[in-house]
Amino acid sequence: MAGMKYSLTILLLLTAFPLSAATIIEAIGKAYDLKSGQPVYIETHIIQINKPTKINKLIVAMPLSDQVTYASPDGKVFATKTVDYGTTPLTPKVVFNNLKFNQRESVFIQSNNVVILHEEDNQRQQHQLPLKSDLVIDAGFDTFIRKHWASLLANKTHRFEFLSISETSTYAFKVKKSNEDTKTVAFTMTLDSFIGGLFIDPIIITYEKKEHKLLTYQGLTNIPKDKDSNFSAKIIYTYKEKP
Repeated sequence: MAGMKYSLTILLLLTAFPLSAATIIEAIGKAYDLKSGQPVYIETHIIQINKPTKINKLIVAMPLSDQVTYASPDGKVFATKTVDYGTTPLTPKVVFNNLKFNQRESVFIQSNNVVILHEEDNQRQQHQLPLKSDLVIDAGFDTFIRKHWASLLANKTHRFEFLSISETSTYAFKVKKSNEDTKTVAFTMTLDSFIGGLFIDPIIITYEKKEHKLLTYQGLTNIPKDKDSNFSAKIIYTYKEKP
C-alpha cells in the first residue's frame, strides 16, 4: 500500500447536454510541492468537448479527448498523456508516456475487461482485470464528481473503485464534501478503509460552484518524482477557450 501511486489530476470534464459543435479548452495546471511550496511542473491540457452552440460556457457537454503535456518549470517536456473518453467518460482509454524514464503506460477496456499495459526498454507486460460497474479510471474521476454533484453537495458520501494508470489493481475510495462557501466547494477523497487511510494522505479537490470548474488539486499525483515515488503537490488550474 505504501508504494501505491495514483492521481486525480483531473480536468474540466462535463455534464450531459446535447451534442453539438466541438469546442477546444486549454487548461494550465501549475504544480507546487506540498512540503517546500516550490514549483515542480506545469501540465497543459488541450481538451475537446461537445457543447451546444447557443451556450457560451465551459461546462456544457460530454468530454471527447484530452491531450496533456507535462513540463518542468524551465519548460522542458518530460511526459505526455492522452485521454480518449469515447462513450465511457468514467472509464476512458489512457496512454501515459514518461519520456524521462522511457516508459509507456496504457489502460483501456476490451471485452468487459480492463487491459493494463506497461512498456519499458523494449519489454512489455500486460495485466487484465474484470470490469466492475463502479470502476473509475484516472481522469474519469472528474466526470464522477459531476455525475454526483447534487448529492455530494447534500453531504452524501460516494464510494467507488479507482484505477490509476500506474497500478495493476484497483483501490476502494470514498469521496465527500469537506468545505463550502458561496463560490467554491471542496471534496475530500480517501481510501475506504481505516488501515489504508493511515498510509495515504487525503486528496482535496476544490471546484468553482457556478460552472463546476476544477480550481485546485492537493495530494499525491501520477507524476514520477523518481523511479520509486511520485510528486505530492498542490495544482492550481486556469482555463481559456481556444478559437
